[in-house]
Amino acid sequence: SATIYRHTNAFFPFLCLMFLLSRYPDQHHQITFGQSVTGLAGYLDTDPDYLMMCFYLEARLHPSFQTSKHRGTGLIQLCTSDVYKLGITPHRLAALNGADQIGVLYKYFEPYKNRLNDLADVYFACFYPDGIGKSASYYFRFPTKYINANKLFPLRNHNRIQRWQIDKSLRDYFMRMGWEG
Repeated sequence: SATIYRHTNAFFPFLCLMFLLSRYPDQHHQITFGQSVTGLAGYLDTDPDYLMMCFYLEARLHPSFQTSKHRGTGLIQLCTSDVYKLGITPHRLAALNGADQIGVLYKYFEPYKNRLNDLADVYFACFYPDGIGKSASYYFRFPTKYINANKLFPLRNHNRIQRWQIDKSLRDYFMRMGWEG
């Protein structure tokens, strides 16, 4: 059965999921991974493109990806304490294939169900949940640990940035990959 998403992809006039799915490293399981992404998106009532874009931004779609010093693990680079809250170890999470890892992410994303209205909201769910649902003019002042981990955003004025600038930075990143907005 087809799932109808209430969100439209205003920035990208085609399905980014398919474009990014072609970059999924495990060619034999692309379809299963894509089905898992769309299942999670339907459960959360968000666009699967937004999830795929975040998985790409955080880990280039590699479920086993770990940052240096193992500060982040998996598709959304979960910190160690968040991984343990999900009832799994970082080592075990990194060993899961993409579809199985998404199964674990249902529990992580549960508090944000029905609140992920755009790409920035999904991205905030991954690294700064307090940002979910903020208005375009809202100013964020990120702690240094977020600035060092995320070079994508043009921070100004003592590590401050407005929500619309974050939206634009995310959109511009994917447009540079070849999308036309």
